[in-house]
Amino acid sequence: MNVKELIRTINHTLKSHNLFPENSRILVACSGGPDSMALLHLLKDIAIHRHTTYEIGVAIVDHCIRPESKEEVLWLQHQVEALGLPFYSATFDVPRLSKEQKMSEETMGRQVRYQWLTEVAKSENYDYIAVAHHKDDQAESILAHIIRGSGLNGLAGMSVVALNMLLL
Repeated sequence: MNVKELIRTINHTLKSHNLFPENSRILVACSGGPDSMALLHLLKDIAIHRHTTYEIGVAIVDHCIRPESKEEVLWLQHQVEALGLPFYSATFDVPRLSKEQKMSEETMGRQVRYQWLTEVAKSENYDYIAVAHHKDDQAESILAHIIRGSGLNGLAGMSVVALNMLLL
């Protein structure tokens, strides 16, 4: 799939779910990895394709799980500043929190990340939170649900829109 086809596909998904109307304010949850960086740049391109303007902000959470995470936050901050976009970051000691709350680091990380993203979106008046996911994430989510003994809802995996967040 080339870039134009990808933009058309994403634009079709956005239209079919009535997302990101003209002049939307979108907070992009970005790890600095290829999925979230692609989402960030695609949203900028889609705005051009739609002849509109999106106000995009970028947010990252340092979960303190890997030693290089602080450097990754700084790298992303420089990338976002070069694009002239607002940048938000937060640090949570997920290993400590997960031990205190007796839950997995993955679950705790997801919990603090989405809670913080929601707080930033509300305080900074963003209309949407966009999160990048790919097919492997979807398969992993479904498998995890099956292992936990999920019902039919878990077999569906992640939906395109969840809690006012876009999952691409």
